Amino acid sequence: MLALAAAVFCAVYTLIGRQARGYMSTTIYTYIVYVFCALALGLATASDGLAFTGYGVRSVVVGLLLSVCSTLLGHSIFSWCLKFFSPSFVSASKLCEPVAAAVFALFLFGEVPAPLQIAGGVVTIGGVLLYSQVEKRENDVLKGK
Repeated sequence: MLALAAAVFCAVYTLIGRQARGYMSTTIYTYIVYVFCALALGLATASDGLAFTGYGVRSVVVGLLLSVCSTLLGHSIFSWCLKFFSPSFVSASKLCEPVAAAVFALFLFGEVPAPLQIAGGVVTIGGVLLYSQVEKRENDVLKGK
């Protein structure tokens, strides 16, 4: 149920982003999104009675790296793309995130994916490439090319 809810919320977020990016800069849009996400996480942490401190320097550094690399660089790029690409293409391209993470893990940590994981990555990238070709053809037909 959580995965289904996450998929629905991700789709709604992408569609709202497409509308907002039509008249709003990436900087303003992502600032609004990230502020509300931080508030929601803070409220969830406080309501569960969890501590905000006491996790050690390593955890803080990892959290900062995740917020800079994944959020600011990763998701901000998706938000930027919503102005220029269809929401369905941006959503499909998000499927490549785990593949990119596996490649980073290989080079940064020496973690070699299992053969089945490699096959899954190839299928995922192939599917996204196939989808992009189909969408390009459909757009060309609509534009009369």
